[in-house]
Amino acid sequence: MSHNFNTILPGKGLGILKFGMTRNEVKKMLGEPDEIEQIPFSDSENDIMETWHYDSYEFSLSFEKEMENRLTTIAVSSPDVTLNGEELIEKPMDYVMGKLATMKLGSMEEDVIEEDDDSKITMVSCYESGLIFWFENEYLTEIQLGILDEVEE
Repeated sequence: MSHNFNTILPGKGLGILKFGMTRNEVKKMLGEPDEIEQIPFSDSENDIMETWHYDSYEFSLSFEKEMENRLTTIAVSSPDVTLNGEELIEKPMDYVMGKLATMKLGSMEEDVIEEDDDSKITMVSCYESGLIFWFENEYLTEIQLGILDEVEE
């Protein structure tokens, strides 16, 4: 990527894309998304997430209605994205987990989400840093970044 969207900033955003940005601010920066999805979480009309997909940048941005439609989640799958200077997407799980162990991101929780004869999907969560790592067949395919709670005692 030859732009300013390639550095993961845990709890803050992806390069110059910052959590809390409005949809208009994002649109001015990136233009129209390739696809927009509305994802309800419950029957409440305020419990809706709108996700914008930007295929050329290999990321998706989610805005929560309950949070005044501000940017709250970023999912990135570009192999050019870095976390603490390390390119991790498309790398084997053992390699990624070794690198993450040196980054002091907080405790990691690993869950196998789906497994059958052809595929295995594993999620590794680091809630203290607002990061979720998605592995498919033991290779990192996506990093999901979330906004951190402002008030933690």
